[in-house]
Order: sequence, then structure tokens, then C-alpha cells
Amino acid sequence: MERQQHKLKTNQRVRLKADGQDALYPMACAGSEGWIRKQDTDPLGYPMVYIEWDKNHWAYNGEQDRWTFEAHFDPVEENDMSDQQGSTPPPEFMNFMNMMWQQFQASQQEQPKAEEPPPLEPEAETHKVNGGPIANEEQFAEALTKSLEIAKESDGFILITVDRQILSDSAVPLLTPSIITCYKTPESGHVAELHMARFVAFAMEGLTIDKIHSILQGKDE
Repeated sequence: MERQQHKLKTNQRVRLKADGQDALYPMACAGSEGWIRKQDTDPLGYPMVYIEWDKNHWAYNGEQDRWTFEAHFDPVEENDMSDQQGSTPPPEFMNFMNMMWQQFQASQQEQPKAEEPPPLEPEAETHKVNGGPIANEEQFAEALTKSLEIAKESDGFILITVDRQILSDSAVPLLTPSIITCYKTPESGHVAELHMARFVAFAMEGLTIDKIHSILQGKDE
């Protein structure tokens, strides 16, 4: 077979196509971006490129840098880029996530309030999620200490925290999540991110079910 010419250039920024090519990558999704660092041709004459993924791009999910087919990528034009390119998801994605978060908060407010239990002593005050007791201050501290011990002995970890801020003009608190990831080996990172993806899927499933129930009950017309 005649050797084909490269259509892309070395160090050019590219984006993974959205017409099925992402199915060939274990951890990369359509829209993932990176740079072509090397070029070559496979034995059949097809153009090959070494892709370095943009680790700060919103779509990056742990895919390793690798040799792959040039045909899987489109060039990222300069007018498609911004100063925040790589760290900011597209507006459509952010709008969707904001809508789902608003639906979740609304569903929590619509739930009937259970009868208020007797007030607890300060030292027995509990943290609650969805109305269920999780841990008192002593148990919370013990769990934090135990988690630190486990993380020290592990090959990688993902830490997700939530900061609660009470707003003066809203009955709904502002909950701000933060995430810290650290892996000693790529395989540990893949396993940790796989389980995190499952947690996200479960959360999205719950929100979707709440949305469907709201529609069927005529509350979302």
C-alpha cells in the first residue's frame, strides 16, 4: 500500500473525534484534547502520531500518552481556543450539570420533613446527609484519622471534600466540593478513577430517577 501523507503537524493541538473513535481508547472520550509530539507510519502506510493528552483539559480521564492513528483526530483551530482552554468544560456541559444540581436541591426541599427529634447535647451533635445520621464529631475525627492511615499505606487515593457555606439570602446552603488525586502507579490511578466514575454514575442515576418521578407527578410541566 502506498504511504499516506500526514495531514497534521508535530506539536499541533488536536481533538479526539466524536464519531466512534473514542471507543478505541480505554479512558479517553470524544472531545479529549492534546498535542501531536511525534509522527510515523505503520507497516501498511497509515499515518501514526504520538499523542500527548492535555492533563488539565476538562475531558481528560487518565488516558496514557501513546502512539495511535492520526485519522482519529481533528485539529483544534485557534479561534476554538481561549485562555481557559483545557480547564473549563463547554457551556452546554456546565448548563446540564447546573440543571441537575438545581433539580437535586429542589427535590430535597420538596421532601416531607420528618418530626423533629429532641435536641441533642452539643457533644452528641451529628453530621447528617439526606436526614440520616452519619457520625458525631468524635466519630468524624476517628474516621478522618483512619482514612489518613489507609491512604499512607495505599498505592493511590482520591479525596473528595465538601465545604458548607450558609448564605444570608437563601435557605439552601452553598456546598462546594474539592478533589485531590494522587497515584504512585498508572494502574492504581485507573482503578481509583473507575470507582469514582461508578459513584458519579450512581449519583446521576438517582438524579435522573428523581427527575422522571417529578415529570410523572406533573411537577415539572
